[in-house]
Amino acid sequence: MRVKLSLISDSPFCISFNYNHSLQGFIYKALKLGDEEVANRVHNNKKDIKFVFSKPFAHGKKGRDWITDKKKGVFVKSRKFYFLFSTAEPWIFNTFLEGLFKLESITLFGTTFYLEPPKVLKEPNSLSGKPLKVLSPINVFTNNAPNGAKTWDLSPFQPRQSPFENEPMLWKKLILQNLCSKYLFLKGEFYTGELDIKVLDKPDPKSKRFWVKPINGDWIYVRAWELGIMLYGDEEILKITYELGLGMRNSLGFGMLGVM
Repeated sequence: MRVKLSLISDSPFCISFNYNHSLQGFIYKALKLGDEEVANRVHNNKKDIKFVFSKPFAHGKKGRDWITDKKKGVFVKSRKFYFLFSTAEPWIFNTFLEGLFKLESITLFGTTFYLEPPKVLKEPNSLSGKPLKVLSPINVFTNNAPNGAKTWDLSPFQPRQSPFENEPMLWKKLILQNLCSKYLFLKGEFYTGELDIKVLDKPDPKSKRFWVKPINGDWIYVRAWELGIMLYGDEEILKITYELGLGMRNSLGFGMLGVM
């Protein structure tokens, strides 16, 4: 279940590169307006599989309607941006929509926005073997790095100073394990079918860094990747990937996928 949210302001504004916390706060505010009990459950229960959201997309054409300032963020002259929200849980999705209809305005990035009518999006019929793009960067991490690091954000490519002999292999292994865990949580049974992931050459892979704040946690610096991928497996498990995101820290705004 996926919805497109378009927001418009009365004046130009700047979208921070560290947008995650602002958009996550917007989502929880809408959930609270929809049903405070549901919002508290989603917010406080770390074991619940929740949702994923995309990065913000400025409306219009680059150069004419928006430009990127390498230090500050994306300056939007068109006064409008959109992002996507997705979940596999109907009770979360319905509560979120109910809250949106009660939300007259919202302040993000120091600017007041007005919400246009939400647009529920149709899901693709099939995903296996199709080129997919990331709508928010993919994050995969481990707490068992051999160099003693408390948390190590993994790369789909081999970094020069990696503490792992084959970091891309571990990146792939943990992504597939995480997806199988989501399947088990939602379906109540182990996934036994084939499952694989391939990193594509196009679009050009890019490493991004973000300051994010987990629930009831401190601010952390996170590395994630924008790239193209292909997934291979049963459509049922790939649908879960589409709805909940690929990789980790999905409810912080990482791992949303779209069809190229």
